[in-house]
Parts: sequence; structure tokens; C-alpha cells
Amino acid sequence: MPKSISQPGPSLNRFRAGFAPTPFTGDAASLSPKFRNYAGARPDIPGAGILGHAGLAPALYNLRVLHTLRISTRARSQALDITSEVEKLVRAANVASGICYLYVPHTTAGVVVNEHDDPDVMSDVHNTLGKLIPQRGEYKHYEGNSDSHIKATLAGSSQSVPIENGRLALGRWQGIFFCEFDGPRERQLRVKIIAG
Repeated sequence: MPKSISQPGPSLNRFRAGFAPTPFTGDAASLSPKFRNYAGARPDIPGAGILGHAGLAPALYNLRVLHTLRISTRARSQALDITSEVEKLVRAANVASGICYLYVPHTTAGVVVNEHDDPDVMSDVHNTLGKLIPQRGEYKHYEGNSDSHIKATLAGSSQSVPIENGRLALGRWQGIFFCEFDGPRERQLRVKIIAG
């Protein structure tokens, strides 16, 4: 069984398997060279050095956090390219290889990966969804936004994007889009970055 990170001779197996790492409270010299790379000094974090916030190695601190991006939408149906905001979180986490989980905690919005070189692609997606699933129809939901729930179901509430060489491993033309189907609203996107 892998040792806890707080024990001498830490193992990254628990860390890579997606379990929440325990705070590192030992001496930096007790870290294996492989782990020292994960827990390297981060001058951009207060309390820089091998130990940062609350005794956590800075790289581990970033990975323990569930980040929340706040998004303001301006239209009932809208696709916002959020790739650069997610990339900033990945860079700040200082993870060379891993996975970035994206989750929308709303029932009338979603997150998709699609082409972001040409903005007309996502415009076409939203226009086509509007034709296939009109705002007015024989819906039973009393709030009058059943079409938004259906569109969000098709888009999906989560995505997983690999991280390689410290960057999102998206395809050449791919980007990450927050899809609003019942705006304008103040929304959230939750981001979890796991090394592995």
C-alpha cells in the first residue's frame, strides 16, 4: 500500500490515482527527487519556498483546490471561449502531465470542446440547436425554459482535457467553450487539475 505523502519517502501513487494529497509537513530533504519536482519553490505564491500555504508544498496546494471561474453571459444563447482562462489555471498549477476536469454546476448551461479558430462554428452550433429545439414547444416544465435544459443535456456538464508539457493537450483547432442556454446570467465553471 502506498505511503501517505506526510510520511518519509513519499509515494506519488496516491497522488496520481486522484486521491487528495495530505499536507506535507516534513523536511524538504526527505522528499524523493521526483517529488521535489512537484513541490518546487513557487515565487508567485506567498510564503514561497518548499513549503507554502498551510504547510503544503505549493504545487500540491494548487492541486488540492477546486477552482471556480465566474462567467457573466450576455445573451440567452451564447458560447464563450474560455480556453485562455483554463490555461492560466493549468500554468499556475505547475503540472507537467495530468488531467484538467471541467464541470458546470448548472442545469441550463454546459461545457464543450470544439473548433475555436473560426467563431462561426459555435454560432452555427447554437443556431442549429435553436432550430432543432425551439424555445416554444409542447413542454411541460413550468418555468418555460425546457429547451435550455434539453440543450444543456446535449452539450454536457463536464469535460476532461489531458495536460502534457504543462499545457492543455487540445487539438490544433480545439478550444473550450462555456455554453449558455438560458441567459443572461452569472455562472460558474469548476476546474480541478490532477497530476498524473
